Amino acid sequence: MRPLRAPRRVVIAVAAICAVVFGASANATQEAPAAPTSRAVPPLAIRSAPPSLTEIDAGLARAIAWLRPAQKPCGAWGGAGNTLAHEVWPNVEAHRSWQVATTGLVVETLLRHGGAEDAECRAQVERAVDWMVANHDLRRCDDWDIDNVWGFVYGLEALAVAKVHPWFADSPRRPAIDAAIAKLLVRIAAYQSPNGGFGYYANAIDAWRPQWATSFTTAAMVLAIEKARAAGATFPPEPLAAMRRAVARSRLPSGAFTYDVMALPAPDSVDGINDPRGSLGRIAVCDLALLNSRSAPSAATLARGVDLFFRHHAYLDIARMRPMPHEAFHFNSGYFYCFGHHYLGELLPQLPPALKRDAAGKLAFEVLKTQERDGACWDYYFADHSKAYATAFSAMALGSARRALSVAGD
Repeated sequence: MRPLRAPRRVVIAVAAICAVVFGASANATQEAPAAPTSRAVPPLAIRSAPPSLTEIDAGLARAIAWLRPAQKPCGAWGGAGNTLAHEVWPNVEAHRSWQVATTGLVVETLLRHGGAEDAECRAQVERAVDWMVANHDLRRCDDWDIDNVWGFVYGLEALAVAKVHPWFADSPRRPAIDAAIAKLLVRIAAYQSPNGGFGYYANAIDAWRPQWATSFTTAAMVLAIEKARAAGATFPPEPLAAMRRAVARSRLPSGAFTYDVMALPAPDSVDGINDPRGSLGRIAVCDLALLNSRSAPSAATLARGVDLFFRHHAYLDIARMRPMPHEAFHFNSGYFYCFGHHYLGELLPQLPPALKRDAAGKLAFEVLKTQERDGACWDYYFADHSKAYATAFSAMALGSARRALSVAGD
């Protein structure tokens, strides 16, 4: 939900402030900094034993236990509270868009793992769905900012999942859910770039329709629309095919997917964001979006993406919790972490049994190591959205890992 590029004026201002503050600190003391402890380097799944099923179940339960009381009185999760001093650029509609997306992610998490017989959890989900129906018609946030696209993605996906869930089978809410889904699909169509994809920024001096798009936003949109169609909604096949072509065009021979949707995809420099080590959070979601297309990835391609994810996972670890977007190696951002792990979990059913079991164990390890004592997970600080969206992503990843290990025969 968090936009993946900070405005240049904000970055410059923060850099100048940091230079003054830390420059003064350097002049005030000449003591050498203490050597980092071993805790500065997080453990990696490729060098560690996978967690037990009991540990995975406990981690998932702790995540759900954190999410449920975090619901706002209005029924939503997330919000504009506790914003940092440098996060001054989002307006009211941007925060509402991220709150719709955050609430959608939590709704989907609770529909999966909240407990089928839990009446209180069901009531929470119903209140959240009511809030989403009332707030789904998101508007363009600014001339350059179209982060409402993230609300479209996860708002649509959550409402589609809710519609087919047993809790809503005979619910009087279904007509309102159907109407919201239909309206979201109309709004989504208006934001599709001429290149077939979707982004979250726009050129302020261009025409109304956005020009720029990213591979992963487009891929996430494909998956949301597929769920809406599976729930009975109608969306034309031609724009959906254009989305998949945009994602397919972003694949590079290295196994990475370019960040931007380009006419002529370029691999970038060896330290760039389009290197596989800068693409780790994008590979799984893009592969998922292409499964039902002419560009469907082969079993070997899927296995290669999983291998890249865990072999180079340290780059995601380094980026997690960094305060500025794209400041880590290969321009990774902290908010790539939970997003990437969730979609890797969604990819597990497509893997052969042995690889599925191995990847599920590694996935659970990489998620559990980030879980706080209170049960929350987070990868980037951004107002009240941070812990809620990240914990939802992480809980669904743990659930996917647990399910894959069970299917694999444990």
